[in-house]
Amino acid sequence: MRATLWDGNKQLEGDLDFKESSISFRLIDFELTNLNFELAYSSIVKVRLYNIYKLSVGGVEIESSDGRRNVFVVDHAEDLKKKVHSKMKLRSI
Repeated sequence: MRATLWDGNKQLEGDLDFKESSISFRLIDFELTNLNFELAYSSIVKVRLYNIYKLSVGGVEIESSDGRRNVFVVDHAEDLKKKVHSKMKLRSI
């Protein structure tokens, strides 16, 4: 799924991949580097819709057990939220 990792100032274009036990983000411009990340579903504690510039929902914030928050801007934020929740439930069974 095409997504933009957003920190409020900078945007990094990439792809979210849903693996069996984790979600990963691969940077488009740096696909041949080690600058990608992977987050285990078991370490995700919260997934919520995120308002971009307080105008409209356009992102999803994923918070991990270590307190880190990653905001992904996508075309269909609700779909991303549902997909992450679905994967989290599958891993807890």
